[in-house]
Amino acid sequence: WNMSAIYTDFFTGLSAMDESLVVANVTEDYSAADIDNGTGSVTVSFDLNGAHYVITAEYQGDWFDTGFLLQICQILEKDNDAKNLYFHFDDQAILLYYGTGSQVRQLEWKTGVRFYSSFQLSMGF
Repeated sequence: WNMSAIYTDFFTGLSAMDESLVVANVTEDYSAADIDNGTGSVTVSFDLNGAHYVITAEYQGDWFDTGFLLQICQILEKDNDAKNLYFHFDDQAILLYYGTGSQVRQLEWKTGVRFYSSFQLSMGF
């Protein structure tokens, strides 16, 4: 587990989910994080499908900021692709699925695992 590359590792996994997800130039700036106290923020800069983004994530030690995940889901929902990023919180893990709404519903039916969209996350599902 490389705590200085949490978001870089996230993008590696995201881009492996579908060849249409092109991620490049990921950088993580921890200069505003207090590593010893687990507070502050991390500035994540990246290119996704040709557009440049900068998102500030809350620094939580080795925990992934779910607010960052929400913003990535919202970015992917605004593109012209029918596929979106869905997620499931499983105690200390987050399971991700990238696909269409009908595909994720089939996955839920087969596995019994409920996946959520960014809208549901923002509403506190």
